Amino acid sequence: MVLGSARPSHTTHNTTTTPMSQQDRQRLYDNVEGVGAYDADPSIDPGYRVLFERELAVEVRHPAAGAQGGKPDETGDAGQLELISARIFIQGSDDAPDSVRLDLTCESDLFFYHRCTLDADKFDDLRSAQQIGVAFTTLPAVLIKAVNDCIQSAHEHIAILEVRPDGNGTLRFLQNVANLRYAELVSLPMTKVAEGVLRDLVTYRYHLVKGRLAQQCQRVERVMQVVRARHPALLALLCPIADDVP
Repeated sequence: MVLGSARPSHTTHNTTTTPMSQQDRQRLYDNVEGVGAYDADPSIDPGYRVLFERELAVEVRHPAAGAQGGKPDETGDAGQLELISARIFIQGSDDAPDSVRLDLTCESDLFFYHRCTLDADKFDDLRSAQQIGVAFTTLPAVLIKAVNDCIQSAHEHIAILEVRPDGNGTLRFLQNVANLRYAELVSLPMTKVAEGVLRDLVTYRYHLVKGRLAQQCQRVERVMQVVRARHPALLALLCPIADDVP
């Protein structure tokens, strides 16, 4: 199988989900007592940086132990469609990365976290096994295109994550060929992250949401102060106060 190796343009990296900058995250934490220690995303390992982030619909399957996953046109077993956040990390330069990593997380399930990390040697083994006609240097562009195709051409491109009982699994990108069958473009081995990393990430996301909530409450309070000073009658209509409420 041969995948396109064209690198994405600069605008390809403008995704629908923009990560918070380090400065914005620090300002957010500074407004919340006791969360200053959570100013770094534990999912970003030293030396890695986020290249791409976007949400897509992924069919999540849980095949029984020993069962072999089939392509969509080979089995009637359907999984659960989930909105999954895909983040692509690279280590090294954009043109010659040392390592490429794909993380899958789910906002509706904080304990859902699967990861695939590939270097040049591991990718060579994967390329030989699957007959993939791209070089390792173009892997980030290939993954970005695969994710974008599943979003922009959902009637032709789908992503299936098969999770085995041990928590590990396989992510498969497939294309519908002439409405007759599905051709597998690439298949990636996904590993469930260690419990320690997962625990740190859940704690981080909890404090992040808590910080955002505190920030929004502060904004609402500032607006209410302005309304109270300039339009007290309007404030009485918006927030009636009952003296008999304990």
